[in-house]
Amino acid sequence: MIDKSIYLRLAENYTDELIFKASKIELLAFDVDGVLTDGGLYFNHDGQESKRFHAQDGHGIKILQSINIEIMIIS
Repeated sequence: MIDKSIYLRLAENYTDELIFKASKIELLAFDVDGVLTDGGLYFNHDGQESKRFHAQDGHGIKILQSINIEIMIIS
């Protein structure tokens, strides 16, 4: 298991207290619309809609999973 504090210490302005509190996080829940998307939609030639996501959000989720933080996505 990777120590969560390694990622948290990458930003210089975090206090030890904040890092300690953040290291206790076990689960993060995200609402898809407006949080993981910008509200943009794509439509294919049949009219089927797809939501537009930012690749960096996916990367952030993978980092969280790598330090054993569970992810819940609400749609």
